[in-house]
Amino acid sequence: MKLTIFRRIALACIALSVIASIWAISRALHIPTEYSMSQFFPEHHPLLTWETKTKKLFKLSEAAPHIVLLSKKRGGSGWGSDKSIAKLGQLSQSIERLKSVKSVISLGNIRSAKEKKDSIMVGSLEELSKSGFDIGAVTSDPLLSPHLLSKNSQHTALFVLPRPDLLQSQHVRLKAQLEHLSKKAFPGVRVQIGGPAAIRTQLVEVLSKEIMLYLALSLIAAMLVIKTMFLGWFVVPQVLFMLLVANSLSLGFMSLLGFSFNILSSTVPILVTICCLSISTHTLIRLSSLKSISMRWRLKGLIAILNELSVPHALTALTTSVGFITLVTSSVPLISNYGLLVGVGVLISAAVTLTLIPSIFVLTPWPKARSFVHDTSGFAQWLINHRRWLAPTGAAVVLTMALIGTGLHWTAKLFDDLPTHHSARKTTDLIAHNLGGVASLDFTVGHAKAGDTWKQPENLERLRRVTKNWRENKKIGSVTSLADFLGTGEGRQHLPKSKKSIAEMQFLYAMSSPNPLNQYLSPDDKWTRIAVRLDDLPADENKAIIAKMRGDLKKTFPELKVQTSGLAAIVPVVNEQLSRQLMLGFFAALFWIVVLMAITFRSIRWALVAVIPNLAPPAFLLGSLALLNVPIKPGIALIFSISLGIAFDNTIYILQRLRHLLKSHKDTETLPIFDLMRSETVPCLVSSLSLWVGFSIFLFSAFPMNSLFGTFMLISIASGLFGDLIWLPAMLKQWPSLLPYTRHQGVSMPAKTHEVPLQKAIRMSPYLI
Repeated sequence: MKLTIFRRIALACIALSVIASIWAISRALHIPTEYSMSQFFPEHHPLLTWETKTKKLFKLSEAAPHIVLLSKKRGGSGWGSDKSIAKLGQLSQSIERLKSVKSVISLGNIRSAKEKKDSIMVGSLEELSKSGFDIGAVTSDPLLSPHLLSKNSQHTALFVLPRPDLLQSQHVRLKAQLEHLSKKAFPGVRVQIGGPAAIRTQLVEVLSKEIMLYLALSLIAAMLVIKTMFLGWFVVPQVLFMLLVANSLSLGFMSLLGFSFNILSSTVPILVTICCLSISTHTLIRLSSLKSISMRWRLKGLIAILNELSVPHALTALTTSVGFITLVTSSVPLISNYGLLVGVGVLISAAVTLTLIPSIFVLTPWPKARSFVHDTSGFAQWLINHRRWLAPTGAAVVLTMALIGTGLHWTAKLFDDLPTHHSARKTTDLIAHNLGGVASLDFTVGHAKAGDTWKQPENLERLRRVTKNWRENKKIGSVTSLADFLGTGEGRQHLPKSKKSIAEMQFLYAMSSPNPLNQYLSPDDKWTRIAVRLDDLPADENKAIIAKMRGDLKKTFPELKVQTSGLAAIVPVVNEQLSRQLMLGFFAALFWIVVLMAITFRSIRWALVAVIPNLAPPAFLLGSLALLNVPIKPGIALIFSISLGIAFDNTIYILQRLRHLLKSHKDTETLPIFDLMRSETVPCLVSSLSLWVGFSIFLFSAFPMNSLFGTFMLISIASGLFGDLIWLPAMLKQWPSLLPYTRHQGVSMPAKTHEVPLQKAIRMSPYLI
């Protein structure tokens, strides 16, 4: 009768899971996909605040441009001819007529000033040429080359600014239209689309495909693990059903909160699958040891095993969740949302797995483990025999890796986490090499209390001199300033000699539509903007060159204020600050995990002992990052908090099993490490194998950041396995005084009156660590 009731409850749980999954999938199909470099920017950062003010002051668009790169074959005529410039002007007009385009800047429509005897004219290069003005060698004009025309005249670029409210589908259509119009205007020319907007558009498409790939590979990997551990095929659909329900409900929760898929949240299916697989395999191995029990007594065995494992299962889910939940405090919405999403997703996955395991296995046959799963006596004996050197050696290795890890490298580039083999990235690299860099940098120079600073000829001359010196630096791709627009003659060397002449030039530009000076001169003439583009330099070099340029401006204009903005100024600084913050988040995760374990074990000493083997993953991570010379970025730094929560999983199972053994063997003379490792080695190995296979999927990612994330998570899992299955049991066997256990009395410990110094030091060592 009791079995019949449980079967009915089990059927109801399964039916409810199916209904909930169908609803969740219908919601998940409408989750949007987003990608932007600014997603990793923290809110209310001073650099970002000034960036916003700069854009308003100089009427700069919030949208990033699509850059159309047109390349001619070597040996032919370059882009500096009158015919080419005229056709570029026609192409620019055709592009500007597109509804999704706000403006276009190209060699064919940029406004420039030319002088002829006593007359000056402002207009496009084509207009100037038709009016009899000598447009001269365009490659020597700092207003045009290199950011619009390469020095060898073989490459030219059109900067197409889209409307800021475009959807992903509209960006895809615009990209196709730009390519079509360009090929139509120049049939024999190679057309490539690059730049920040093109990268974003293509990567959103890649992300959409990766999400499906992650889901498929995670399920395949899970099935491989199950088939490696268990006989027969019936166990495959049993576990697959739990994985599908867990993933569906997690994605449904994601949709319910209005989150989107991005470079981080696309990993949610893998993490949910890993959690579900870890709990289910650990339980199935224990169930397989009772496979000979008849159906009549199976319910009692199932309840007994779940009673024993429910606490460690719940605690492992909580510690993993805590590792992610600590990210919620991040000032970056992307990381904060990711921490919340995965933290809750892991709990949903654990709840689904713990509910469906009894529901499924009270109705279906139990799994049969392969013979090697229960044969670990040899490893347990080897561990005990070699504990005297394993315990101190483990400590020495962990300490050595931690010391090596003090030499971390802060040399990340702006675009080094983007797929190198995709066309938008390749085109952007080509633009950076031939057309003056892609890392934007803006200097704003002036003073709110100053007069008409930039109508003073001497200030323009000082501006011209400092920008001329910058152009001689090979690391500075291109420089454009107010002096370039107001200058005439070869190399824009001739500047107006009086305030009246400057005002006349500004009036001539104002007659253009749009007026290009609006982006370089504030309406009150008190501030000017210097637009610089740098190569994609390592962060330390980037900061050094920006500091030098800022110093040059302060030296040239000591009476004025100098502010920096742009990707090149913001990203390296923000990345380093955020990375350090995320790495310190390790300690927040550690604190809350220790609190959870102290409450569960009812002993702060047991909780602190649990910390010792879990010092191995962060130490190995630090050492590996330093040895492999990996540049630190936020996507790498967040591994520390995440890996800590995952690393505690096996520790919890081992210590919980040890407490169970101590309670059942109250007359034990020492810690039962042999029995402990004989029963827990394979379940922990299987759990770690599940994690290993799951995180291996990241290695197939098109994004280098995700590949690095997967690589270092594998290092973390391997080092965690070393800490839990080798270092921890060796220490407990060698120094049993680490735990508050007393012979003949289980896990309680009365006060000791006479302790030798060594015993006292061992007893206190967890607190000291």
